[in-house]
Amino acid sequence: MPGSSHQLESKFINDLDPNLREPCMYLLDAFTLHDLLDMEAQNLRPDNFQSFSNFEFNRMLHASILAKVSYFEVGSSLMKRNHIIMLTYLFLSFY
Repeated sequence: MPGSSHQLESKFINDLDPNLREPCMYLLDAFTLHDLLDMEAQNLRPDNFQSFSNFEFNRMLHASILAKVSYFEVGSSLMKRNHIIMLTYLFLSFY
């Protein structure tokens, strides 16, 4: 959980352009996994992210979702089947 070592979290965020890392950390800290997945599914973004291109925002959103997932253990009851499918899609599209 937050506060422990998250190697995946660091990798996903560090792979972003330097100017996207801090806003990505904001997404990670300010929103729940459910909120982030809703943003992806409904093509939404917070007001303070309107200045970013769609490509930049999607990179930050995907990185924050993947980082957030690294907080959970595989097989956790917190993961619903449709979330796992969406996360798999995001992982494949992230690279």
